[in-house]
Amino acid sequence: MEENPEVDRDPVEDSWTGEQILPFFRDAGPLSAALFEHVEAVLRSNDYARAGRLERDSQRIVEASMKAAVATLVADGEADEAYAELRRSADHWAREGVPVLSVIGGVFEGFRIASRVLIDMSGEHGASDLAGIIDTLIDLLSAVTETIGAAYVEEYRTAQRSQRIAEQAAVTALVGGHPVSSTARLSGIYVAESYTLLALAISSQDVPSAEGPERDYVLRRTQRRVQLVLDEIEDTDVMSLVGLYGGIVLIPGTRSFEWLRVIIDRMTAEARVDIVAAFVEARTEDLPRAVAQAHELIDVAQRLERPPGLYRFRDLALAFQLMQPGPGRDHLVEVLEPLRPHPELVHTLRVHIQNDLHRQRSARQLHLHANSLDNRLKRIGELTGLSVTKPQDLATLHAALIVSGLTPASES
Repeated sequence: MEENPEVDRDPVEDSWTGEQILPFFRDAGPLSAALFEHVEAVLRSNDYARAGRLERDSQRIVEASMKAAVATLVADGEADEAYAELRRSADHWAREGVPVLSVIGGVFEGFRIASRVLIDMSGEHGASDLAGIIDTLIDLLSAVTETIGAAYVEEYRTAQRSQRIAEQAAVTALVGGHPVSSTARLSGIYVAESYTLLALAISSQDVPSAEGPERDYVLRRTQRRVQLVLDEIEDTDVMSLVGLYGGIVLIPGTRSFEWLRVIIDRMTAEARVDIVAAFVEARTEDLPRAVAQAHELIDVAQRLERPPGLYRFRDLALAFQLMQPGPGRDHLVEVLEPLRPHPELVHTLRVHIQNDLHRQRSARQLHLHANSLDNRLKRIGELTGLSVTKPQDLATLHAALIVSGLTPASES
């Protein structure tokens, strides 16, 4: 058959490539056998225990791939169904746990065998014919592997969603003091004797202030990035429940402060978030108390305007104790009540205590003359009856600042 190089021809329906390749794929018995043998060898080399039981499934993948290739070449309207059949076969393999690289490797080996035979067949034709054969084979290979790959990706996502739901249910049950459901156990989730409970308060650096689709998108993207960091933790069965603004992480056993801080630092960097986190170690039956304590620690850190980071009980023990309800706390709240109309005085007191009563440093930070600072401190003493120059009074003022939650509206 003589070709006219100036005439554009349909590469699928009537090109030399399609005409030459189609008969070979229709009579693909030797190719199917070679492909099946390759897949089986790869499976067994990887110690895949059920390789022998999957011979029929291996043959199905081979036959479905060939059928999809033929349907593409003849363009007879059956390609969609052929690829649907190939997808169903790949779905089955994915559910059975057959490694995707084994399946794809087998398909590539089959097309490699096909290319060698077709190249031999094209010996008497020109280079343009050979290039057409190669292009067609690549197109077919791409279509087949994309179909198989899509099936595996979807199966992975389905399994991941199921596992995530089971983990979230298990975390919810454990921190609520309820038994873990049989569904979670069927998902391979086992309850440890004790956990390191990590509570998170998340504030994204990129979230738009206005409500709307863009804000929702950024929040959910941040949530996914935080979750990804947790998913990448190795050598431990971490369970987590992460929302848009915070989360709970359960890590079996005991973990060091430094180990946990590395995780928080990774979340901060990779998800572009500010995180105030607290951790508490507890036996499994004590997790409800532990999660309440961890959230109270976060609340204390935020009320004290502590910077983002990881906190433990000993870092905030005094403040935590002062926050507990009782007559002592009520009294401390009343100490600063006379300053409520004067937020600039509360701010001055807080800054001066944070600077360890360093007069010049506090004045610079407040943009005041040192004498003006002295006047403010004197006014605080007049209103409260307590002086920052007396150790006992200073301790009371400091404790009152911790429990009051008063925050100045602005610096005067």
